[in-house]
Amino acid sequence: MRILATLTAGLLTVSSGSFLTAAPALPPAPKTTEAPAPAGAVPRLLALRPGADGKVRVQVLRTEQKGVNVVIGGGGGAPRQQTINVTVRAEVELGDVKDLTITTAGGKTVSKEDAIKRLAAGGVVAVSGDGKPVDPGYLALFKDNLLVLTSPELVTTLAKSSVGFTAVGGVAMPAPAIAPAPILLPAQAVPAPILLPAQAVPVPVAPAKEAPAPMKDK
Repeated sequence: MRILATLTAGLLTVSSGSFLTAAPALPPAPKTTEAPAPAGAVPRLLALRPGADGKVRVQVLRTEQKGVNVVIGGGGGAPRQQTINVTVRAEVELGDVKDLTITTAGGKTVSKEDAIKRLAAGGVVAVSGDGKPVDPGYLALFKDNLLVLTSPELVTTLAKSSVGFTAVGGVAMPAPAIAPAPILLPAQAVPAPILLPAQAVPVPVAPAKEAPAPMKDK
């Protein structure tokens, strides 16, 4: 009995110890957070180089007044000149771009003078695609010192009726001159003529002449 009690106590002790031994704690799973997708238009890269006069120029879209031939009616009338507003491409110096903001991809503001100096030997810049500040999510793809140009005039969308310049390798080249097509305006309503009732006009009648009396034979 004494030996059995000793063995039973030992088993209880080992069994109790096995239940008291805790497994090692696992580290918590890391939280994964996805970065929000960039908003706004995707910027475009543009290679700029100075011209023969040492000045850096870019293409802009501007609204100008142009004279066009206008035809009244369905095309049967003679055309006449009329002034309308059209959007055209133009090549201007970088410092003459309207509402131009220049920053770096890292967020530092750069003056026009400093940007022109940095581009004196040519270089690549990022241009806003919609004329608004570029989303930082896009800028994170570039080096911090990359110049970023933002202006409504630098938006590349061109109206169908516009003529002027086309882009060739980031340098503006004059496009062939195209005469604007005549614009047909709707015909103006012309009142129909009013027909008045015909008035009776008396017809002149010559007075009847009496016939000479017949002559009697002698």
